[in-house]
This record gives sequence, structure tokens and C-alpha cells, in this order.
Amino acid sequence: PQELARKARLGWRIRSGGGRSFLNEVTKTNAEPVSQRKLKELDKETSPKAKAKKSTFETATGTNYLDSTDKRDALLGAMQKAVQELNLTGLGRNESLAGVSSLSRGTSPKGFFHNNVSKGWKEQVVNRHPGLVKDDVVVWGSDTWKAVFAKWAETVGSSGNDIALDTLEGSLPLQGANSWWTPSDLRITKSSKGGIEGNKNFINMCEILALAPEWYSDGLIQVEIDISGIEFVRPTVFDGMMSALWVQQPDSVHAATGGGAREVLNKKAIPMSALTRAMAHVTGEDFSKALARAAQANNSTGWSENPDDAHSGPTPSDQELRDAQQSVANKTQTSRAAADDSRRDRS
Repeated sequence: PQELARKARLGWRIRSGGGRSFLNEVTKTNAEPVSQRKLKELDKETSPKAKAKKSTFETATGTNYLDSTDKRDALLGAMQKAVQELNLTGLGRNESLAGVSSLSRGTSPKGFFHNNVSKGWKEQVVNRHPGLVKDDVVVWGSDTWKAVFAKWAETVGSSGNDIALDTLEGSLPLQGANSWWTPSDLRITKSSKGGIEGNKNFINMCEILALAPEWYSDGLIQVEIDISGIEFVRPTVFDGMMSALWVQQPDSVHAATGGGAREVLNKKAIPMSALTRAMAHVTGEDFSKALARAAQANNSTGWSENPDDAHSGPTPSDQELRDAQQSVANKTQTSRAAADDSRRDRS
């Protein structure tokens, strides 16, 4: 009863306009470094649309924190939940991409396979393998789905060639609104050929795009689009809230990843018709197992972007992954320090 009464009092205080003061108190006692930094980034945000949502966001975050059972960074989880509940993504200014004709991004192989590989191609695989159930090929995680995905990943991950566009489906969007894109001049120029090359190119993409490797248990599919007729916006603190690796750049320069790649968000869903290339960087079996181990550890302890907290394990692939995580983290911290220095110089 005492705890319920305490939460009721705090809830009333938060809803009465005291959301930020409550969050400031939390950061002094219970917050991790990432959530502390996110609150500071909130104060530095300059987008008028995003600034107008600040108080509402703080109230929702405080309420979410009171209800949180998250064993990791409960404040960060409360902030991320508030962004999703209030639909606060995509509030940045329009971005002009003069001189840029194509953009690229990395996406999950499983998501790309499920949403964008044609049902007809999947059914052809089922027909060649007795025991697989044709109707289950579209059911995420079914035995048939897993078997066909494994065959597809093996095929595209070892060929060294672009994924054939005529094997893809046009009925679903390539990407939903507010997805992250970067100019294609930083891309890897062709599909990987085999696990070792796949590992190398996957790590390279994670470094360029400032992606935590363990988010992608099978590697990445690199997609490129023709940007004709597509509108893009600059990311704000709310877009960056979902990643510990986001770098808040000064307004005087383009938004950019910790790896130095310019980044923008698409305003609306991007149709498959915009796709010009799809390349596979599928990781090898041992490295994929290391990624899975790291993801499992991340779910329980959280990787904070601190290089000292990177994954450790018994195999050479575990060490390779640790090196990759530390490289991504170090590049991000260097980029963030440069951005903060630039902001201070302008002040």
C-alpha cells in the first residue's frame, strides 16, 4: 500500500507539470549513462516541431518509468516507449539532397526475406523439398519458413552477385516511413561471396552506419534506391532515442552517423519500385552463432556502447565480434566528441 501511495503521488506530480523535475531526480540515482545523455540531447534539440513535444514527452516518460519493470536502463526504456506511444518520429526539417541520386541502408535479412522475397520464389523451394508445408512458407518462424529462409540466405549470401530483382515482391513497401538512409557513395559495391567476406563487409557496414552488430543475427541486406520524388527529413532527438549509438550533430552540419555517413529519414513508406539494387552480406555460421550469443546477453544486461562492455566469448568469432563492437563504439564516441566540440565552438 505504501508503494502504491508513493506512485500515486509521483504520478499526480508528473501529470501536473513536474515531469522533467522528476526525471532529473531519477538521473541522479537510478539512470544509466545512455539515458542521462539522452535527456541532455533533448535539451539541445532545435527542431520547432520536436521542441513543441518536449513537455508531453517528459510527462509520458515519467509515467512509463513509474510502471517500468525493465531490469536494464529503465529510464531509457521509458523514453523509447514514450516516443512510440506519442508517434514522435520524423519531426525534423526537410532535407535537400542536391547532387545525390541514390541512397542506401542495411536491413535485416529475415525481415527482407519475409516482406520482400516473392511468395512464388519461396514456393518453388518448397516444391523441391518434400515435407515442407506450402501454406506455412508465409508464416514467420514456422519450420517451413525457417528452412526456406536458410536456403535463400545460403544462395544470396554466397553468390557474390546482386539479389535478382525479379525474385522480389512488389506488393509491400520496401521500407516504412522514418527509416534511416545514407548516400550510396559510402556503400560496399557488391554482394559478399561467402562467410568470411560476408563477416568483413557486415562489420564494415556496422562501422559506417553505427549499427550494433548483435541487432542483426544473420548479417545485412544492403538496399539502394532511386530517390526521385521521395521526401526526406533530418532526424531529431526522438528518432535517435531508439539507439545508444546515435550522434546528435550540430545544426550547422548534416546529420551523420558515428561512422561519418550522412543520414536522413524518409517521410513516407518507400515502394519496391524505387529499389535499384539489393546486395547480401550474410555472416558465416560461427559468426552468426556469436551474434546470437551477444544478442542474448544484451537482452539481459544491455550493451551500453561502452567499449569495455562489449561481448566476450570462447571462440575466435566471439573475439571478432568483440573487436567489431569496440570499433563501432570507439568511432561513435569520437564522432560524438567532435560534434560536442563543434557545438561549443559555435557557442
